Amino acid sequence: VDMPPIVDIYPPIPSKKVKKAVDPSVNFTAGKKHEMTPVFSGRRLHKLHVQPLFSLCLDVLCENIDYIYELGPAVSYDIIGPVLTRCTAKQLSHIESYNPHLIDDVDDLWKIHCQKDFKGCKPAKQEAWRDLYKSKCEEREDKFKRVTANIAASMAHKRQGMEKKLPTVISVPRKPHRGETRQRNISFTSKPMQRPNNKIIKPSDGAITPYI
Repeated sequence: VDMPPIVDIYPPIPSKKVKKAVDPSVNFTAGKKHEMTPVFSGRRLHKLHVQPLFSLCLDVLCENIDYIYELGPAVSYDIIGPVLTRCTAKQLSHIESYNPHLIDDVDDLWKIHCQKDFKGCKPAKQEAWRDLYKSKCEEREDKFKRVTANIAASMAHKRQGMEKKLPTVISVPRKPHRGETRQRNISFTSKPMQRPNNKIIKPSDGAITPYI
């Protein structure tokens, strides 16, 4: 009997997939393939931002405006302008007194102060807002002085009128009450009287008893 030739290469036997028993109590939602992966939500690291030296100097000046005096002609309004915009009227006048070269450049700032403190005021022709602010301040001070003087005069006049109208109080001795007089008489009559011969006379019965 002829035998088939022996072949050295054999194809692999296909393996059968065995299905595992599934527990119905298991939740399948936790094992989805398309589930979103967790993402880190912490603070991102930012690069350190260093302010320029010019802005740091301006910040220091803004915090110490009351200590600014003479700046010198080299410091123009373009440099010191951000600091002057934060000044009050008193501080701005103080800086102007030591730096007269800034007077022509700060008129717009005086306009802001005028509109803030004295609403509706407008300067006359060829009058600066700085001069208008100072004149309005002087008018306000004069008005305040007149009002305080009028109040003081009226109070003094009222005080004089009250002193004239005050009644004179005359102290009259109080008449004793009937019960008080009776009690006083009883207290006088109930006390025994002592005589120099060592005898006591009782006003109640008039008898003389020896003093023991």
